[in-house]
Amino acid sequence: MDRDVLPSLLVQDAIKRFIPVRVNAWEELDVVDDYQIPSTPMYAVLDAAGKLVLRTGGYLAAEDFVAFLEAGELAVKTAS
Repeated sequence: MDRDVLPSLLVQDAIKRFIPVRVNAWEELDVVDDYQIPSTPMYAVLDAAGKLVLRTGGYLAAEDFVAFLEAGELAVKTAS
Protein backbone atom coordinates (compact mmCIF):
# COMPACT_ATOMS: atom_id res chain seq x y z
CA MET A 1 0.00 0.00 0.00
CA ASP A 2 2.72 2.48 0.99
CA ARG A 3 4.74 1.87 -2.15
CA ASP A 4 2.13 1.21 -4.84
CA VAL A 5 -1.30 2.44 -3.78
CA LEU A 6 -1.09 5.48 -1.51
CA PRO A 7 1.24 7.45 -3.83
CA SER A 8 -1.14 6.90 -6.77
CA LEU A 9 -2.52 10.16 -8.14
CA LEU A 10 -5.98 8.57 -8.16
CA VAL A 11 -5.72 7.84 -4.43
CA GLN A 12 -4.08 11.17 -3.62
CA ASP A 13 -6.97 13.00 -5.26
CA ALA A 14 -9.62 10.96 -3.42
CA ILE A 15 -7.94 11.10 -0.02
CA LYS A 16 -7.91 14.92 0.00
CA ARG A 17 -11.48 14.83 1.33
CA PHE A 18 -10.34 12.94 4.46
CA ILE A 19 -8.02 13.41 7.40
CA PRO A 20 -5.68 10.43 7.09
CA VAL A 21 -4.36 9.00 10.35
CA ARG A 22 -1.95 6.11 10.70
CA VAL A 23 -2.06 4.11 13.93
CA ASN A 24 0.56 1.62 15.07
CA ALA A 25 -1.65 -1.23 16.32
CA TRP A 26 1.20 -2.63 18.39
CA GLU A 27 1.53 0.58 20.36
CA GLU A 28 -1.99 2.03 20.33
CA LEU A 29 -3.81 -0.86 21.98
CA ASP A 30 -6.66 1.39 23.12
CA VAL A 31 -7.47 2.19 19.49
CA VAL A 32 -7.38 -1.52 18.62
CA ASP A 33 -9.80 -2.21 21.45
CA ASP A 34 -12.09 0.77 20.77
CA TYR A 35 -12.53 -0.09 17.10
CA GLN A 36 -12.23 -3.88 17.51
CA ILE A 37 -9.51 -4.21 14.90
CA PRO A 38 -9.21 -7.93 14.13
CA SER A 39 -6.08 -7.73 11.95
CA THR A 40 -3.77 -5.36 10.16
CA PRO A 41 -3.65 -3.61 7.86
CA MET A 42 -7.10 -2.19 8.49
CA TYR A 43 -8.58 0.88 6.83
CA ALA A 44 -11.46 2.71 8.45
CA VAL A 45 -13.67 5.69 7.76
CA LEU A 46 -14.94 7.48 10.85
CA ASP A 47 -17.52 10.23 11.10
CA ALA A 48 -16.77 13.60 12.72
CA ALA A 49 -17.62 12.17 16.16
CA GLY A 50 -15.16 9.30 15.73
CA LYS A 51 -17.81 6.66 15.08
CA LEU A 52 -16.74 3.86 12.75
CA VAL A 53 -18.87 3.91 9.59
CA LEU A 54 -16.91 1.61 7.27
CA ARG A 55 -13.80 -0.54 7.41
CA THR A 56 -11.88 -3.01 5.31
CA GLY A 57 -8.62 -4.82 5.64
CA GLY A 58 -5.80 -6.20 3.57
CA TYR A 59 -4.28 -5.02 0.34
CA LEU A 60 -6.47 -3.01 -2.03
CA ALA A 61 -5.54 -1.90 -5.52
CA ALA A 62 -5.70 1.88 -6.05
CA GLU A 63 -9.09 1.73 -7.77
CA ASP A 64 -10.50 -0.46 -5.00
CA PHE A 65 -9.12 1.83 -2.29
CA VAL A 66 -10.72 4.84 -3.97
CA ALA A 67 -14.03 2.94 -4.18
CA PHE A 68 -13.71 2.19 -0.45
CA LEU A 69 -13.12 5.88 0.32
CA GLU A 70 -16.08 6.91 -1.80
CA ALA A 71 -18.31 4.35 -0.07
CA GLY A 72 -17.10 5.64 3.30
CA GLU A 73 -17.84 9.22 2.32
CA LEU A 74 -21.36 8.22 1.26
CA ALA A 75 -21.86 6.25 4.49
CA VAL A 76 -20.89 9.31 6.56
CA LYS A 77 -23.28 11.54 4.62
CA THR A 78 -26.22 9.14 4.93
CA ALA A 79 -25.57 8.51 8.63
CA SER A 80 -25.75 12.23 9.43
